[in-house]
Amino acid sequence: MISLAALLFAALIALSAALTQIMMTWSIIDTPTSRSSHQRPTPRTGGIAIAISCLIGWIMVYLLVPERDVFFRIAPLQFSIYVAIAAGVFLSSLADDIWGLKPLVKFLIQLIAALLFVSFVATFRELSIPGFGVVQLTIWGSVLAVLWMIFFMNAFNFMDGINGLAGGIAFIACLCLIVMGIFKNAHLVTLTSLCLAASTIGFLRYNFSSGRVFMGDSGSQFIGFVIASLAIFGASLEINPISPYFVPILLAPFIFDVLVTLIYRAARKENVLMAHREHLYQIGTKLGAGHTQVSVVYFILTGISGAVAFFADIRPTTTALWLVIALMVMLGILAFAIYRAGLRAGVVEPLGRARSQAEGQ
Repeated sequence: MISLAALLFAALIALSAALTQIMMTWSIIDTPTSRSSHQRPTPRTGGIAIAISCLIGWIMVYLLVPERDVFFRIAPLQFSIYVAIAAGVFLSSLADDIWGLKPLVKFLIQLIAALLFVSFVATFRELSIPGFGVVQLTIWGSVLAVLWMIFFMNAFNFMDGINGLAGGIAFIACLCLIVMGIFKNAHLVTLTSLCLAASTIGFLRYNFSSGRVFMGDSGSQFIGFVIASLAIFGASLEINPISPYFVPILLAPFIFDVLVTLIYRAARKENVLMAHREHLYQIGTKLGAGHTQVSVVYFILTGISGAVAFFADIRPTTTALWLVIALMVMLGILAFAIYRAGLRAGVVEPLGRARSQAEGQ
């Protein structure tokens, strides 16, 4: 099995890299605007290579593994539905890249994908709440799962704004999920993550340092859906489940950036859904840091949060809770420092000024 996984990993890297190179010749172009972090027109077709390579990898894995329903702990029909939903997310997001879809249409597609997933594939069953113990979620588990999937798909899309950031974080997240899947004997999580990790590497070859191609919505929405679904897959296992907190803690720097930015913009009475350049990582680039530098900082932070996530899952003690709190405090201090530097440099609007402008309109 290890040799098969290694061979598949190498094959998917090569396939993704080859497809990315081909996709770069397509005329789906991201033209720079005042809200862009790049200066030249760039193909946004890398997500096509990521999604196609990953989907092919999943199908190959499922066909090659004997007694797959026992090995993966999921029925063949459920897996087929999962692949179909993921493919649907990819195709609808590709349509958005090509023709542009209205926000309401994109939201409805995300909602339908999430509802189909929790109805036919997996959902949250229970949640361990400090001070209350394990709570059976019943129907609220599905509500929570739908909200989580929609939030994370959008969050991942928001964070796909500079070279290497979203793809690199996805790769690190997949590596952590592979290790946790091995530790928990969650083979579906392990091999699904392995396929996505390999597909992402092939894309990063042309995106991380050179920015020759972007993943577009077809990539960010697909990856967001897959990672969000893996969090639910792992938590829904009846034997040796992965904590539902694992992925949120692992990707705390990503999620924290999105939430802080939304809160800050809401406090300034601005449209939180409108495209902008006020995420923490974007402020970092406006302060003079390069795309690679900012991305590497996020990689390091994700590595730290990944270590905390592993500890919290394996040893869910008071110590783990304090580690999570310390992680949140650290991220809060970093966010405060970045905003403070941005305000001093004049690249971030103060709260009071934005409010007065909004009131004067």
